[in-house]
Amino acid sequence: MISAALKSSWVNFEALSGSYNIIVIRGNSSVPEHARVIANLYSEEYVQLTKEASRSFATALRESLVEQERERQADLVNVESKIQTFLNEEGVVGLDPGGANIVSAIADIEAQREQIIIDLQMQQTSLDLIDQEMAILNPALAAAVASSLPERIEIIQAELAEEEAELARILRKNPQFEGRDIDVLRPMRTKISQMQREVDSLSIEYVRLAVAAGNVSGKTDFISQLANLNQQAVDKRISIGGLQAKIRVIDARLSNYEADLNALPSQALQLAQLERARAQAERMYEYVVDRLQAAEIQEQSEPGYASILATAHTPGSPYYPVHSEDLILGAFFGLFLALGLVFILDKFDARIYQPGQLKSQGYREIGVIPDMSRLIASDHDGEEFFEHDGLRFSTSLISVLSPISTIAEAYRQVRTYLQFNLPGDETKTILISSPGSGEGKSTTAANIAICMAQSGKRTLLIDADLRRPKQHYLFGLKRESGLRELLINGNSVDISSWSTFIDNLSILSSSKTDGLALNAPQAAVVDRRGQHMMVKHLPELLGSDKMIAFLKSMKDSFDVIIIDSPPVLAATDAAILSTRCVATVIVARAGKTKGGDLEHSMEALADVGTKPLGVILNVFDVEKSVGHRYRYKLYSDYAGYSVYDSEVAHS
Repeated sequence: MISAALKSSWVNFEALSGSYNIIVIRGNSSVPEHARVIANLYSEEYVQLTKEASRSFATALRESLVEQERERQADLVNVESKIQTFLNEEGVVGLDPGGANIVSAIADIEAQREQIIIDLQMQQTSLDLIDQEMAILNPALAAAVASSLPERIEIIQAELAEEEAELARILRKNPQFEGRDIDVLRPMRTKISQMQREVDSLSIEYVRLAVAAGNVSGKTDFISQLANLNQQAVDKRISIGGLQAKIRVIDARLSNYEADLNALPSQALQLAQLERARAQAERMYEYVVDRLQAAEIQEQSEPGYASILATAHTPGSPYYPVHSEDLILGAFFGLFLALGLVFILDKFDARIYQPGQLKSQGYREIGVIPDMSRLIASDHDGEEFFEHDGLRFSTSLISVLSPISTIAEAYRQVRTYLQFNLPGDETKTILISSPGSGEGKSTTAANIAICMAQSGKRTLLIDADLRRPKQHYLFGLKRESGLRELLINGNSVDISSWSTFIDNLSILSSSKTDGLALNAPQAAVVDRRGQHMMVKHLPELLGSDKMIAFLKSMKDSFDVIIIDSPPVLAATDAAILSTRCVATVIVARAGKTKGGDLEHSMEALADVGTKPLGVILNVFDVEKSVGHRYRYKLYSDYAGYSVYDSEVAHS
């Protein structure tokens, strides 16, 4: 179970708020029991780790003493073997009392020296470990304190060691003085006390400066631990200085006894040296063994510096994820990504969506025609054609079928604009075109023509799209002779045959045969001298003298002539026809027509000297524009009161 918990879980360590000596360990897992297990497991391991870390000093001392114990034992065995060999070879029984006393004194002093050296080594080992830990926890505390105090302390400790050695020598020669207040010894003891107090005072000052140099005073318990380590390091350095001073004093005393020892006879001198070595080895071996036992006890009893205050319990509810926060973050990033996506699409989408885009590109907006698909779906169930009294025509003729709708009103606004922005009394010849196919120019031309006729103007709608005619399709007309036959064959004109069910509206369709334009690249026309000539391309029909003469002949019969031409970019027909008309209007479809296509259309017309009157934005979604939505909403509200007008329009 623990293995599974570790594979699918993780742990967080963090200090408790407001305290650096309490660590909170949190287990995270999709399984509640696994979270409890790994939190407790890591807590136990952390406590064990602190025990091992705190035992590192004691362990290092014990390992050092174990090595010294083996060395001292080997030294003792070796020197005893040498003594036995010397006695057997020389036949000597032992030293005389004088030599034995000298050897005993030297052995005592050397044993003291070796003990001090061992203590010095252990103190130096402890100091090295403390410096290493301080360097890991805080490098600033590992730096030495720039002060003269250590040197002063070392000098006083050397003097103190000499005074103590002299006092010990006097007491050794006069055992009766031990424990008694003797006038001879009182100044010496007073001096030793004063020197000890001075060493203590300087040591305290040295510790204070060292702690201040580490910049750790007055902080949290964790930082106090660093200060404690620094103080231990200072204490170790002071102790090391004192031990080094004692070694120098002992070395001086040994030199005096060495002179006495060298004065012995040769054979006695050799034996004395061997006995001296054995006594020293015995004392050192016993001392090392005692210290080793104490170090082992200290190592095993080290408690460490961490303990478990409270064990983890199985959580009753999920700690993470926090669904409310995730929802807020998800909504925020979703909105951010959506805005970024909209920005990118808007940056690279060259299509025209809003009337404001026309104005920003320098075009005059002369009308906005709303999308009629919703109205057709509502009034005609989405049907493409409407039948009434034997007539069948397109449901897109909104100006007839829904005269009080917002769409019909939009067409009437275009009509009004054209009436008041074109020359006064002469017949108004208006060309309706678009940059490309499928942008609604034919439907727009048909509805504008209907609106002109409804205003009392005698209106002629000419389908000049010889390739893809559509007006006969919209009005449900029979395919009689049309514009093509009129221009090719010069048929007589019967205006009455062009009349429709709408008062004042006449329609001249494109041709009688659907496929003629696409399948016959050549068409025959008659010039002014009555001779035949071959026209290889359809635009020549629309730009011929016959077309010019035909338009002039219609001005007496009609007030307005609306010409539905092919797209500007699809054929040159529109550019040619624009030169024969008073005004040219371009239809752009919202969400389909690209700004670049509209610009190229304007350039193509400008090349033949035509400046379009303006642009009609067709199939516009009024819900996407606050200004237009408000305008059409007002008209819709008003149209609800026009019941009488509606009845008249359908009568």
